[in-house]
Amino acid sequence: MRASILFAACLVLGPVAAQAGWQDTNWGMSAADVRAKYPAAVPNTDRDNVDGELIASLMIPQYDASGCSYRVNFWFQRGGGLAKVALYTPEGDRKQATGCYKSVREALTQKYGQPVGEKTSKPTRYTQQLDVSWQADDTAIGLHVADVPRAKKAFVSVSYAPRTAGKL
Repeated sequence: MRASILFAACLVLGPVAAQAGWQDTNWGMSAADVRAKYPAAVPNTDRDNVDGELIASLMIPQYDASGCSYRVNFWFQRGGGLAKVALYTPEGDRKQATGCYKSVREALTQKYGQPVGEKTSKPTRYTQQLDVSWQADDTAIGLHVADVPRAKKAFVSVSYAPRTAGKL
């Protein structure tokens, strides 16, 4: 009897879903699939769009979330599928970056629970950085803040990557 119930459940549930990424993305999806889900995504022609084996070939120039404006980069494996999504605030004043950090941290904590890690870099003459991380079922989420006191500027980034991908 139990075997038949398990078999019926498998028929109803169907195949295992792809690993969920940021919002409606799935890890491994093609650039064409990302563009179909996000029509605002355009080719990324920035010169800093390569990071080792990853290429940020698509981006959304402006995306608003938690009261802040971001640029969204979709990072793909060379010749492969989606491997990372990163949101970046424009470099701005420190007060604005602090507000974005607080609102994003609160939103991520509400969605994913308490952070699993938090690290503050040792301040230097030029910068201080803060990294906070969460884990979802298949995804590692990282919140990064870089403060550049001498320039009176700071920026915030949020990254999503498969948990098997290692560091964010």
